[in-house]
Parts: sequence; C-alpha cells; structure tokens
Amino acid sequence: MSTMDGSVFEGLFVRQLKPDAALRTALAKVGFDPARLEAKYPEEVFARAVEVVVQHDFAGKPLEETHRALGIAAIDGYFDTILGRITASMMPLLGVGGALKRVQQLWRVAQPSMTVAATPTSPTTWDISFENKVMHAEMVAGILEASLRRADPRV
Repeated sequence: MSTMDGSVFEGLFVRQLKPDAALRTALAKVGFDPARLEAKYPEEVFARAVEVVVQHDFAGKPLEETHRALGIAAIDGYFDTILGRITASMMPLLGVGGALKRVQQLWRVAQPSMTVAATPTSPTTWDISFENKVMHAEMVAGILEASLRRADPRV
C-alpha cells in the first residue's frame, strides 16, 4: 500500500481548508481525522478525502477548476508545515529550472509512489509528465504552478 506524508493532509485539510464540524466528521469517516494527525496515510485516504471536500465545499463547480484550486491550496498549506518549510526555503535558490530538474526528488518527500518527470523542450518550455493513482491531473498542475511561484514569483 502506497502512502503519503501526513504533512500533505495537514497542509490541505487543516491549514488551508479549516474544516467545520460537518467536514471534520465526513473526513473522519473516510479515514482522516483532522484532530489527530498521523505521520503517514494511505494514498487512497487522500483520494477519498478530496472527494469529500469536492462534495462539501465545491458542489456544482467544474471539477477541473476545483482540483486545480485544491492543488494550489494543498501546496500552499504544505509549505506552512514543518516539512514543507524546508522544501519552500529551497525553491528560490533552485529557481524554476532547478526545481523542475529536481521535481521527482522534491515530490518524493511527500508522495513517494508518484512518478513525476520534467524535460526541457526549449530554453523556456518543459514537458511534464506524471503517473499516480490518486491525484487528478489538474490538482498536480495546481501544485506545480504554486510551487514554481515559490521558485520565481513571476511564474
């Protein structure tokens, strides 16, 4: 069973979304109790928790838009956690190109089973590919977008 670092859960579901009682209860039913953070969670719990949030907070909104917003919120919240602060402090030093060259190593910290690759196609463009079982493509795009803004605010 693949796992994700608890900091990802803390960042999105606690620091960014600040769940009300109903959302806390719904999240607990799918295996994540915001009041009792754990070091790691099964990836499937993340997927189920995202679905709960989509139904609770984003019902009726376009799924792609919702997942992108959740991706941005996830990384912003993650960068507020202890583990995330370490990663965030490296981003300006790496810059966009350096961060993309190291995207797999940076991602592995929080979600070891996900495969992410970035290949430069010109001096200013990159092809990015990923493979995972739990995150919608737009969520990954939101995470990358917000991460790269940390590397260079002009992104």
